[in-house]
Amino acid sequence: MSYQIFLAILVIVVMFFIGMSLSITTLVREFFLIDKKFLAICLSQILSLPIITYLLTEYVFSTGSDFQLFMMILSLAPGAVTSTFFIKLINGNAYLSIKVSLIISLLSVVTIPLFLKTFLQIADSNISISLTRSIFQLVIVIAVPILAGSIISVYWRPPREKTIRLMIVLGIIVAYIVGIMEKYHLLEINYLILKLPVMAALIFIYVCIGMLVVYLFQLITMDAKTVVIETFMQNTPIVLLITNFLIPASPFIILVLTWTTMQIMMAVGIYYFYHYFSKKNQT
Repeated sequence: MSYQIFLAILVIVVMFFIGMSLSITTLVREFFLIDKKFLAICLSQILSLPIITYLLTEYVFSTGSDFQLFMMILSLAPGAVTSTFFIKLINGNAYLSIKVSLIISLLSVVTIPLFLKTFLQIADSNISISLTRSIFQLVIVIAVPILAGSIISVYWRPPREKTIRLMIVLGIIVAYIVGIMEKYHLLEINYLILKLPVMAALIFIYVCIGMLVVYLFQLITMDAKTVVIETFMQNTPIVLLITNFLIPASPFIILVLTWTTMQIMMAVGIYYFYHYFSKKNQT
């Protein structure tokens, strides 16, 4: 089995179990229920991230075309699988997180190819993608599994959801290990060291974007936490799948792994920050 096929299967499995978070009737109802919480996350995640990422990597940071492409794909990805876990830890709106993850994942089958094709044309890149083919491929690996999981959840729920989610996380870890083993000859520590400060700056800026959107929409505390977390935590298996498809001979695997580590560290930092001030306010 090729690494590309393994990644596609992993993304399909992840999307299927994400789909099981909401029944199809609830998903359809929530899809057309537009409120300011949902609009806030759409503004921060779908519009603000790719636009600001492009401007920063083009005019502020000297990143190189390959790294710029990686960051653009990352900024277009829907929310992370683990975002709801951290949102629950800080008493955020977990239901909003699940709803947004599902709907933005469904929308991403169009937004990712559309924004990515636009970026490649603006950047005058030698990489080209077919819009219709890309949408079709993402429908197969993202939309179909989500809808299938959502429909099946009406009739059957897995007896041990936590075990299944743990297996998904382990599958993602295996994907990273296999990817590093397959592409170890492409990995350059100096390349990673040069990109680390830029990645750290970008994830901090992503947090600030989430906080700005929260301020603009005047969201309550529970929803505000969710918007901030969802803004900077990306679905890295999807990023890994797309980058591996576009540029197979690239060191993107180490960048994806680094970003995954950084976004988890940021989420943990927010968790301790929240609990520190919660205890301080109680005393």
